[in-house]
Amino acid sequence: TVVGSGEMEVVPDVAQMSGGIQVNRVQTAEEAKNRISAVQNKIVESMKKLGIDEVDIKTTQFSVSPEYSYDDPLPLRSGGATSQSSAGSAIEPAMGTAVIEGDDASAIQDAKIQNAPVMIDNPESRIVGYNGYASLTVKVRDSKKVPQVVSAMTAAGANQLGNVEYVVDDMDAVRDEARKKAIDDAKKR
Repeated sequence: TVVGSGEMEVVPDVAQMSGGIQVNRVQTAEEAKNRISAVQNKIVESMKKLGIDEVDIKTTQFSVSPEYSYDDPLPLRSGGATSQSSAGSAIEPAMGTAVIEGDDASAIQDAKIQNAPVMIDNPESRIVGYNGYASLTVKVRDSKKVPQVVSAMTAAGANQLGNVEYVVDDMDAVRDEARKKAIDDAKKR
């Protein structure tokens, strides 16, 4: 058995960065989608003006979801008020503003033991708006343009900018060259 090794050191030739568009509490899901799409289109156009090929601009995430408001649950009260258990003995509530009677009094005792607030669930909920998010990844082949790309993305409406990552665009070619070196090394051995 012969083992060979080959290494390649390369300088990254491409910068990749992401820009995000987030909208919050708009009236409809359609409005969230439309706002995001409008900003995406502006970003794509501004990237093209900087000479970035359209194939180097990709949408990597897109989501629209409702935002719910839950009517505030009723917390239990701490302090002087008491609740009656089914056995009739008084139990001091742990937290909140409600006085509980009957079988719910055991929840108060449990909260006191755990030293945690107890809430009475109120399942009423309603949609108060829609939130949307999209992320674009831009591959910049000329590293001198990175600051221009960042400026253009924010000017076009991106309100979140992600990592700028410097990578080698064609890693397969680098790996192939390293394999050739490893095979040559093995042959010499």
